[in-house]
Amino acid sequence: MAGAVRRVAGFAGAAAMVPYAVIKTSWVVGALAGVLPAGEGFGTAGWVVLNAVTVGMAAAGIGLSLALTRPAWSARFPVWLLLLFAWIGAGFLVPMLPYSVVAALLGADPDDPPADGGGDGSPMPGWEGALIGVGFGGLAIGLAVALPIHLRERWPDAFHGRVRLPGTGGDSRTGCKSRPAGTAVTAVAASAAVAAADLYWAAGGSLGIVRPEHREPAWRLMTGNSGLWALLGCVSVLVLAGGRRAGRLPVVLPISAAWIASGSLFAWGAWKLPFAAYLASRADGEVPWPEDLAVVAARDAVALVAGAAVLSVVLSAHRSRRAARPAGG
Repeated sequence: MAGAVRRVAGFAGAAAMVPYAVIKTSWVVGALAGVLPAGEGFGTAGWVVLNAVTVGMAAAGIGLSLALTRPAWSARFPVWLLLLFAWIGAGFLVPMLPYSVVAALLGADPDDPPADGGGDGSPMPGWEGALIGVGFGGLAIGLAVALPIHLRERWPDAFHGRVRLPGTGGDSRTGCKSRPAGTAVTAVAASAAVAAADLYWAAGGSLGIVRPEHREPAWRLMTGNSGLWALLGCVSVLVLAGGRRAGRLPVVLPISAAWIASGSLFAWGAWKLPFAAYLASRADGEVPWPEDLAVVAARDAVALVAGAAVLSVVLSAHRSRRAARPAGG
């Protein structure tokens, strides 16, 4: 049954992303041919590069979704490459699901994410925006369903049992006598810093804001959503690295939360940091973000560190559990 659900979700996610890839490809071709204008604030070269990158990302998402439909297909990928694509893809898309739902309920436009979340300022007609929204949402739901099933089938030890393994003692929350305390501290501090900044801005804080006219509802929702995922990553690390009271918690909960949160921190930080550099290099360009560009760059750099550190804690916890689990257990 789980295998059938995985296959349906994988194929559906891939199919949902095809219109997005086609639309973005048409924008690239149209801009190169001079028949379609570049997006607001972009020259032709920058517009083509941006959308070519998103076409590549869409192709990677389609490929990942298809790979998840059949174990034989996913086995052809190196494990590290499959996990990297899964980590980045889940980090980009799964956190967008609650944002899209809340944005729809509150009347913000979830079909065209704000610039702070990767929007491109393109003057698109409504039907294109709808298809792009369906592509994002469909792939996100497909990955959210198919990816956990695939990972549990392939690496069951990472998802079974409690946070504290039976028979592990005192300071060994995940079954290992030593754990990378420095990495855990870095993960907690960096993710907490990102969460604090994002939630502060979403709540209306003005420190670091230089263009308050751009604080639109969609931006507030996106920023608050990012802050909550960063906070979830922070809490998950605390549980995995030393949560005494969480010893009987099913390990699948903090592992899954930390996996998605770390991917979100890293993926969105890596996506937005080059934008900040690009906007800073343009002397006469309009900046669509409320925050000061230096503040954006600092926040995204910390998010990169946080994402990598949280992932390191997840992998360390998994290795510790495997080492501590009794043979045949």
